[in-house]
Amino acid sequence: MADYDSNMIKPVDGLQNITSLAPARRREQRSRRQKFQQENRDKQDRQFDDAAAEQQGENEKSSNGGGIDFCA
Repeated sequence: MADYDSNMIKPVDGLQNITSLAPARRREQRSRRQKFQQENRDKQDRQFDDAAAEQQGENEKSSNGGGIDFCA
């Protein structure tokens, strides 16, 4: 029992239990795709908001431009 050392590194017959780098690479690529898609969605949302604000501004100008007010 004195010869047993729990801190000793035991030899490995095969490295079958070590995972390859492919899962990490896939995670990284998935993360990049998600980030890219989120940036595109944010950009489209900003463009939509800008267009909506511009449209609202035009509507306010035309309703206050001295034309006929149809609100009763």
